[in-house]
Order: sequence, then C-alpha cells, then structure tokens
Amino acid sequence: MLLYRVGDYKYHRLFFPVPYEEIKPFIWNEQTNYFADELGIKSLIEIQKKLVDYTSPPSKNYKM
Repeated sequence: MLLYRVGDYKYHRLFFPVPYEEIKPFIWNEQTNYFADELGIKSLIEIQKKLVDYTSPPSKNYKM
C-alpha cells in the first residue's frame, strides 16, 4: 500500500498486490538516492492497473 497526499491532512491509498521491491524502481531512483523522475499519481495508477488483474477470482486465502 502506498499513501499519497491529496491536500492538507488528506491522504489516499493505492494498493499493489506485489512485494515492495517490485514497485520500488517506479518510486525510488537508486542511482541518485532520490525519488524517481517520473513519479506521480498518474504513473502509479497505470502501474497498478498493469499489476492487478480484476478479472481473476480472489485466492482461497482472501478474506472479506
């Protein structure tokens, strides 16, 4: 889960069904030790869409 600020004291969440290490390159630039150049909510939502398959049923371990 990633939190991002949308205003004063307001945050939204994005959920990613993968380990943090898989999305870290989209967030953090290891070479510069700073945020990734293309970091933004629009790019993160696009990455999330590619990683989440909403058409498959939840796993047996998924609890609602």
